[in-house]
Amino acid sequence: MPIVYRDVKGSALSYSELDGNFADLAARTALSWSQIGGEPHVEEGTANAPSLETFRGGVDAWAYANGQMSQSFITFDVPFDYAVGTDLVVGIHWSPGSNANTGNVRFGLEFTYAWSYGPGVNNVFGPTSTIYMNASQADGTPYTSYLNFNDPADNFPAAAVQPNMRFLVRLFRDGGNVGDTFAAPIFIIGTDFFYQVDKFGTSTKAPPFV
Repeated sequence: MPIVYRDVKGSALSYSELDGNFADLAARTALSWSQIGGEPHVEEGTANAPSLETFRGGVDAWAYANGQMSQSFITFDVPFDYAVGTDLVVGIHWSPGSNANTGNVRFGLEFTYAWSYGPGVNNVFGPTSTIYMNASQADGTPYTSYLNFNDPADNFPAAAVQPNMRFLVRLFRDGGNVGDTFAAPIFIIGTDFFYQVDKFGTSTKAPPFV
């Protein structure tokens, strides 16, 4: 229900209206989900780079080979409305293109991150960590759009994440792994980094972002 108020002062709200107002306020301030869309990019001279191939019609996309490592890169900043203390979840959009094979695709993300402010150890890019994703089995339908998420145990760590943090990510198809059984190239269409939103956002662009 919408929040109820009185245009003319002096008239009390009913108990039902008060209960409704608190319920509506709770809903407006509860955490919700949003996302950062990302497009993997290929650096010139990168080893094991995907190849730009025809996806459909006149539309090209990056094709990641089977049986070997294929890699690209992503960068993103954590938005200011990120709810501090919650995990980041990654989703990968991919498609087999015209191929009708079935099988699993295994992805990996190697990442490092740093706060965008300092001084201190938190604004230093540290050693990388890697998480893996075993995609759902392709069902053999050409041009299907798949979206796969990382295992919740491998979320980007909430304890370290802060608004305005910069992530550098190496995204790769782990095509040489036995878990990758899709015997054809696939197209990575894009990535999403899902995060929980503090609906009040942040009152300042400076730390500690409260």
